[in-house]
Amino acid sequence: MSNRQIGNLHWFKTPLKNYSRFSIGLRALPFATLLVFTTLCNLAWAETVMGSIPQADEDGEIQVCLGSTVLFSNLTPSNQLNGETQFTWDFGNGQTANTAGPHAVLFQEPGSFEVTLSIITLDGDQNLGEAIFTVVVGEAPPMLPTLSSGNPCTIADSSAWSDSTATPIIFQTQNADASCTCYNSNVGPAVSMLNTNLYPSGTVSHMWWGGAGTFANGGTDPFTTENGPFPTATPNLDIFEGQNVFGHYADQGSYNLMHVVEFPDGCVFSTYYVMSWGAALINFSANSAQSVCYPLEYPLGFDSQSPGTTYQINWGDGMSENYTYPDLPVSPNIIGHLYEPSCDSLGEAEGYVIEVIATNSCEVDTTVNEQGPYYVSTPPAPEFTWEPSDIVCQFESITFTELINAGFQASGGNCSDDHIWEWWIQGVNNPNGYGYALTSGTMGDVFNLFAPPVSGSESIEVYFDEPGNYTITLTVQE
Repeated sequence: MSNRQIGNLHWFKTPLKNYSRFSIGLRALPFATLLVFTTLCNLAWAETVMGSIPQADEDGEIQVCLGSTVLFSNLTPSNQLNGETQFTWDFGNGQTANTAGPHAVLFQEPGSFEVTLSIITLDGDQNLGEAIFTVVVGEAPPMLPTLSSGNPCTIADSSAWSDSTATPIIFQTQNADASCTCYNSNVGPAVSMLNTNLYPSGTVSHMWWGGAGTFANGGTDPFTTENGPFPTATPNLDIFEGQNVFGHYADQGSYNLMHVVEFPDGCVFSTYYVMSWGAALINFSANSAQSVCYPLEYPLGFDSQSPGTTYQINWGDGMSENYTYPDLPVSPNIIGHLYEPSCDSLGEAEGYVIEVIATNSCEVDTTVNEQGPYYVSTPPAPEFTWEPSDIVCQFESITFTELINAGFQASGGNCSDDHIWEWWIQGVNNPNGYGYALTSGTMGDVFNLFAPPVSGSESIEVYFDEPGNYTITLTVQE
């Protein structure tokens, strides 16, 4: 009789079922077994796609003036990104990043800089290759185009921001200490172009708003162009193509704004800002999981993140993490957290409530969202013994006896160790097959879709009348 750990223990992603199996050999003539494995390959053409503002030309080149900020984005189709996905950015100026972005990068030295984005997806199984742009940084612009607040309830916040690639000015709506919106909720953030009376003749100003506008506010296009004419008669320009005093945007939210100015000498100067209308936003991915099986991590997912926003995740077990845009992992990636099991005995299960706190430059209002409670179960550990041995002669029997450690299923605030099991011989639960016959006990049936599941016997006796190798499997379901 053997009491050792059964070999080849198989763990599956489902927390409810575990499998234990081993093969027995009968003394007989030599035999050979060939196992053929096939892999389903994704033959669809896929590659890494990168975007930028200012846009690259057909040769992948971006020409800007000294001191410009370029906003780089991952534009790879989302249906090509599945499972854990690695983003590797190298901006050519000593700066790197490992999240999808967008990433704003300030170029403070003249020269040529190669910017690359590499993506590996499908949990490391598919390499989408590398996208390459070249940023050519020329001389300083003839003047520095600058934006400022464009209406009374837009506040410019230039406090330090954790993104090391660029420190933007954030234009945030706020009604004093009352709310993070204007006193008139239809009024969004607006900007003013300063010193437009100093723009050289022939200058063109582009606004990449990062979001659609409204017809009432000067246009619905997320990209607008103002031709002036420059220089203007007034020092500043508050109403221009794409914006009036009520702002530009159709909906509340946070947006990346790129102001790109083309000077008549060919110099292109670009600056990065954040436009924030209202309190910070939290956008979770759909997640119906209420339980996870230890030692798997609980997967918390976000579909997107908002510019200028910091996210604090309180996991409910005394641990917390902080992420600041653009460093929050978003779909298809998740943030995993390892919890202790919710149960160590029968009775009440310890649930975990996840709290996410989102803040932006408006300190008047904080967005808080709670998820849960979630429970962490411990999986059953299927083991069994065999007697007299795992090698017998033809026309002899072996008795198999389960030694299952049931674990605890945590659900609805309660801990349970209820479980059932099923015996398989040669991958099926038939009591009789070629070379064997069940002479004592029952196999069980836990996968029947048309009848209540039935547990197998604690012990089964199997008679073998043909030489060969036989695989015995014990499957446990809580």
